[in-house]
Amino acid sequence: IMLCGLSVFALASYLFTFMSLDSSLHWIVWLVILRFGCGSFVYAPLTATALGQLPPEKTRMGSGLIYLMQNGLGNTIGLAVITTVLQRRLAYHSSMLDQQQVFTALTWAEILAPVRALVQQHGASGALGEAQVLALVQRHLEQQATVAAYQDCFMLMAFLALACMPLVMLLRKPRT
Repeated sequence: IMLCGLSVFALASYLFTFMSLDSSLHWIVWLVILRFGCGSFVYAPLTATALGQLPPEKTRMGSGLIYLMQNGLGNTIGLAVITTVLQRRLAYHSSMLDQQQVFTALTWAEILAPVRALVQQHGASGALGEAQVLALVQRHLEQQATVAAYQDCFMLMAFLALACMPLVMLLRKPRT
């Protein structure tokens, strides 16, 4: 059961790496449901296996320690690590987008012309219009870098789930 749960988690995380700014909300919601739905297929058997190894008089203490490790330390450290990875990957992808602009054949005038036309269609012109054009382009580039950073984090999560699968094979059946 745990291997199935980890497999589905890894698959859903991997599918998130194909997310883009054009992804439908419906698709994203189903992937989120899939990722979080398989947690019970991992945590419940893991807890049962761990507590099954303990003598009955130590089950309460073991249950408390498992809860502390999973929900206290595990979630806190995991959140800190993934946030750090996300921030570093965001900086990396922002830098890469800047470098790509240097090597592109298009000039800034060619890039900004369609955006400028769109802003002018909505009634903005002059200095305010130019500020809106630059803000729209900057926001789009930031969104692209953010999506790429999230894709990297989801790939990391997929690899971690796959790396945990051999460890599941080392678990022993609970004593009866």
